[in-house]
Amino acid sequence: MTTMENFSSLKKRPLDLILVSFYAFFIFSSFFFDSLNGLDLPIAADAPYFLCRLTYEVYAKGTDPLLIANPPFVQYATLVSAFVWGPLYILFIYGILKKKAWIRVPALMYSGALMYSMIFYIGLEFHNPLNPEWEVENGFKFLAFNGPYLLIPMLTAYRFRRPNPFG
Repeated sequence: MTTMENFSSLKKRPLDLILVSFYAFFIFSSFFFDSLNGLDLPIAADAPYFLCRLTYEVYAKGTDPLLIANPPFVQYATLVSAFVWGPLYILFIYGILKKKAWIRVPALMYSGALMYSMIFYIGLEFHNPLNPEWEVENGFKFLAFNGPYLLIPMLTAYRFRRPNPFG
């Protein structure tokens, strides 16, 4: 099957099309934005790197002081996002386009791990009694940016719940 045929067959599978679209965006966000925190680069208006300043101005300022503070657990989570989830999204796109059944187990493992970490992260963003200064400032904006990272793993788990997902 050619690449065009793979994409054409994807049009007939709307959930797969949604997943592939989000995975493609997540590849971009993992490598270019999550890597910043994972590598402990400062998210600030005066940061030396353009993407750090962009992250601060477009997203973090007035929304996500926890991301700006970048404590070790945020660094670890974003490091995993950049260098584990990022490449895994490429694998997911390949597996869905080529209808590879072996993608099911990694997809379910990813779903459980990311749902857990996002529930933990969102919980700390909205209720952080040890560090209330890290609590989210703009909940709507925060959820608009971060909600897909909880919803897409849920959809992934639903999509790959059957033993033969492409059967």
